Amino acid sequence: MCPEGGLWIPAFAGIHGFRTTAIPLCTRRCSVKWPCRPLLRPVATMALQLRARAAYRSVAAESHDEATFERWLDFCILRGVLHFHGGGTVGSEQASAAIADYLKIADCERAEPLVRAHAEHALCIAYNKTARFGAAIERVERARSHFAASGYGRMMVEIQLGHAAMARGQAAAARDCYAAAMRVAKASYPHEPVWTSTAAVLLRELDLERSRIAPSSRPPGIPAALTRNGTPAQAYAAAADVAVGRALAETGPESALVLLDAMAQFVRGARLAPLATILAAMRVSLLVDTGAAGDAERAWYEQALPGDTGTCLDLEGQTWREMEALNSAWLRLSIDHDRFDEARAFAAELRAAAGTRGLRRRTVDDVLRLLDRGHGVDYKNGRRNSHARGRASGEDHVGPSLKTAVLRRPGGSPPSR
Repeated sequence: MCPEGGLWIPAFAGIHGFRTTAIPLCTRRCSVKWPCRPLLRPVATMALQLRARAAYRSVAAESHDEATFERWLDFCILRGVLHFHGGGTVGSEQASAAIADYLKIADCERAEPLVRAHAEHALCIAYNKTARFGAAIERVERARSHFAASGYGRMMVEIQLGHAAMARGQAAAARDCYAAAMRVAKASYPHEPVWTSTAAVLLRELDLERSRIAPSSRPPGIPAALTRNGTPAQAYAAAADVAVGRALAETGPESALVLLDAMAQFVRGARLAPLATILAAMRVSLLVDTGAAGDAERAWYEQALPGDTGTCLDLEGQTWREMEALNSAWLRLSIDHDRFDEARAFAAELRAAAGTRGLRRRTVDDVLRLLDRGHGVDYKNGRRNSHARGRASGEDHVGPSLKTAVLRRPGGSPPSR
């Protein structure tokens, strides 16, 4: 622990770690020796209440231009944790500031090795979000050796490596990483369900990617541990993907819409903008799939989703999960309104963008397959047949999705481009 700082240890464990480490440190006696700590208690409380953006503003409002090195380090790490784990927007001023901070820390010889490893891990998260997988892997591999004695660190390395592998269609590698993260979570954090829940939903998302997800005795939904403990946004996005996929497979699109609306309400309340965009785009796709094309188009405008294909494809100002959800919804709307030429032109741009970053996910691939075949397919038969083919083939890569489903219906035009 830094003699004049000290925030980086609780911050290192992410927002969830504040509950057991940060708040107990915030005593009046400690505040005399470590002046940053009075700020930590309200920030930790807001973070645990999923008010990460308010917590971020509290940190950003503090002046530390004349701070000591250790105090500067505290503020940079706390600000970065709140941004990366609190659903901060990619490409924002806050994101640029956090990345700049962490680049300095990662190369700073005055910082302790574990602190530099934390910075490398944070940079990995940033690069993974925007599908810069090579850079993400390079950063997290630099952190690995310093994380040998840290259960949390080892778990985060495996989760980030698994995330990169999954997004690139490398299912076997992703499963190995997620399984390793699960082992660490069970061994090191047996009383902290957020970590086992995180590993579990990532494994189930991978099964969904491979069309191998099995029915569960529990109804589809987000695990309670992920809504109570400030889980990283990518875990919540994965859980939403799995929940909607299961609802589609087990009870149909109407119940999936009900579930999606409940998740969207939670995300809006927590002010997690990237997740709100993902869920809004997923809702548009589901409305198209249920035959409610008019409602889908209205939902696109009401949620202020992008008005041009360039914004849909942008990976500098949004995460790849946002890009994927938006593109899938836009293609579905285009096909639904018989605008196949326009959809094919956009699909060519999408293939090029995904190929450049190495993205190989089934959500968009499913719709591209429909275009390759010429027209839409019957919703229920398409979903059932795709699922059966994926299970029967046993292929260990991204396979047909449970959500492959676009009805060809007459109607108006999709959002203008």
